[in-house]
Amino acid sequence: IGAAAAVSAYVLPELLARFTAEHPDVRLLVRTGHSEELVDAVVRGEVALGLVRELRDSRVSSRPLYEDELVLVARPDHPFAEHGRIDVRRLGEARLILFDRTSSYYGLTNALLRQAGVSPPGIMELDNIEAAKRMVERGLGVALLPGTAVADALATGSLVRVELMGAGPIRRRIVAVERVLTAEPSAALRAFREL
Repeated sequence: IGAAAAVSAYVLPELLARFTAEHPDVRLLVRTGHSEELVDAVVRGEVALGLVRELRDSRVSSRPLYEDELVLVARPDHPFAEHGRIDVRRLGEARLILFDRTSSYYGLTNALLRQAGVSPPGIMELDNIEAAKRMVERGLGVALLPGTAVADALATGSLVRVELMGAGPIRRRIVAVERVLTAEPSAALRAFREL
């Protein structure tokens, strides 16, 4: 199985726990990477199935799984958290924590800032979502992070979601991709598809 970073860290563990409980004899290999790399790995037959952001590629078939939304998060004691919602232009008042310059999420965040005409006074760039989340929890700024990545922190209260007024939702569809096959897939792949 190939999985994009956010999928492998925040969604795949639950799926694999359920799958291995039902199919304990199946040997699993998980490869992580960026969506484009994983689509190529599927085409080359290096992975049987890729869990990636939606891409248009005629070499693979895809099936929608879920939509993930970028959400603005802050510590509970951050001024943005007090109101629970802010105008998108107020992002120009805060240190913004970005992650993974090569991720599509990075591009989505920058597009939002450009569209709003916002230039935050401070930006911290990190190489992964989990590090960005930890920095926000330590009060070093605010971040737009995938909802799946912050669900636990929102549930425990270590982070608060802040609604952005004046900006539409920033969503990314996650899909399962496979090679366009003529042969019948393995029993293990069929079982994982059903899950």
